[in-house]
Amino acid sequence: MNGQLKEYKEQMEIDYFAYFAKAYFAFNCYLKDKFSNCTADRDKIDEMKRANYFSIFKRLLEENLFIQNLSELKNQLSSRLITNNKEPVYFEYVKIKSFANRIICNNETYRRVKYFIKITDNGRIIAKINNEEENKIDCIYDDFNNKLNSSVFSKTQKERIQSIIKEEIESYVKDITPLITKLLTNETLTDDEIKDIYRAFVEIIYSMRNALFHSEINPENTETKQAYEKAYWLLREFVRILS
Repeated sequence: MNGQLKEYKEQMEIDYFAYFAKAYFAFNCYLKDKFSNCTADRDKIDEMKRANYFSIFKRLLEENLFIQNLSELKNQLSSRLITNNKEPVYFEYVKIKSFANRIICNNETYRRVKYFIKITDNGRIIAKINNEEENKIDCIYDDFNNKLNSSVFSKTQKERIQSIIKEEIESYVKDITPLITKLLTNETLTDDEIKDIYRAFVEIIYSMRNALFHSEINPENTETKQAYEKAYWLLREFVRILS
């Protein structure tokens, strides 16, 4: 009887992974309708971050429970247990800006090799050396590391390309934790700071979605469960105010 009781008690627990997934399905439905011109999920998320939703999000930041859940999610993620494409998902290092369409290395010479590297506004990375089209990399950022590692480039060339891309991407990221601390202490935030929190929120939710859907999480880890619980409540409230 005790064994059966234990099983019934386990069935009482709420599966927040499933609830988070349901909330994201609703969010994804909105993204598909609002940004129907975009085909890739990353493009829709970047459009969502560019869109002027921070005023709507600002209303949520007037609610103490939302702020508390946001702070607790920040604390749970700080352990870096949740990864997306092997990269930790946490508010201390989150991509705020969308990709800019620009050439970041225009046939610059390093050790007698010319490097051409470009990032497009839809998040594709194009990299080649000595203008050799047959050996170039052309892929979305999420696939970049795998493509680079499996490329025919030498170890030195791979390290050079990786260094250039890393420097560019790091210009897009911020530590959002001080802004969340400001929220908790009722300090006044500027519109730009609220925009940064909003963009970080959207990026974190998307990264957590990827980690869950791509089976990168440990579903038995307590902190991971708690993080998805907080993410569910936050996303649910956000989706509810979208129209």
